[in-house]
Amino acid sequence: MAKIVVECADPNDPKAVEAAIEEMTGKCNITYFKQAEKMKKAGSASSDRDAARKISKDSGESEEAVRQRIMKGREQVVQGEPLNQTQQDQKFILNQARQIKTERREERVKTREQQKEEIIQESPPLQGEKYKLILGEFQETEIEAGSIDAIITDPPYGFDYLPLYRDLSEYASRVLKPNGPCIVMTGQSWLEIALKQLSSNLNYIWTLAYLSPGKSTQVFSRKIKSNWKPVIFLVNGTNECEHVGDWINSGQYDKQYHDWGQTEEGMAQLIERFTIKGDTVLDPFCGAGTTGMAALKLDRHFIGIDIDEYSIKQSGKRIEDARGTLWNP
Repeated sequence: MAKIVVECADPNDPKAVEAAIEEMTGKCNITYFKQAEKMKKAGSASSDRDAARKISKDSGESEEAVRQRIMKGREQVVQGEPLNQTQQDQKFILNQARQIKTERREERVKTREQQKEEIIQESPPLQGEKYKLILGEFQETEIEAGSIDAIITDPPYGFDYLPLYRDLSEYASRVLKPNGPCIVMTGQSWLEIALKQLSSNLNYIWTLAYLSPGKSTQVFSRKIKSNWKPVIFLVNGTNECEHVGDWINSGQYDKQYHDWGQTEEGMAQLIERFTIKGDTVLDPFCGAGTTGMAALKLDRHFIGIDIDEYSIKQSGKRIEDARGTLWNP
């Protein structure tokens, strides 16, 4: 491996030494990149990682360090070369697409904020013959013990929210009827911990797959593109449910009412599998009320709880707007 030597104008000047090191590092990066490209072109390496493994044996640097140098060298070479007309056109189109996407996102956020203000100012009914919507923490919400036929919910995901799953398990064991199901959608990143928390007071039965066709969720920390979510099936005692399929096709992507919202189609499938007509379904994280809409349309009773005033009032507005169409609330 050839050595790169860069002379420093003044070895006693820290800035001059730093500049010399930076220049040497940049040249090293480009050298590794060009060597890797040459190896791939000759067929002696199949990828950057393969080239890095072979270069590291000669250079004495770790494979990962060499691979990073190759990547940085590629960036330096690309940035240092003038763009041809085709590349300029592609860059222009990409920038335009990004600008349009940003503008649309900003417009959606602006519209959503306006809707929030309008709905919060309104007073839609939060209770009817077949439903009740409650603003507050579910842990502090009094519901008659053993009065709920099923809990079907989609709590927030992420490490910081994991304590809620233990609270939910304790709450469910108190308000569910004996052997009642608790159906909890969650993310994959902390699935093991979420399952342990939920099983603290309930009995685990199965994990269903909630398929989300179309747009993938990018889980950057795990380098995963995900198109499904786990739905944990637990019971407050023993499993007396009928045989059910363990996958749900959620239908088209729908974030119309809530950034974390699910589709009515997907939630309706869960409700149909784990409840019967006349049952009372509880969602302690009801968001904008999708579970409630699906439950009421399927002739169930519904109780929804959420800490966000907008979400609760949005749920009430959705139910009020749909009054008398498919069910009588």
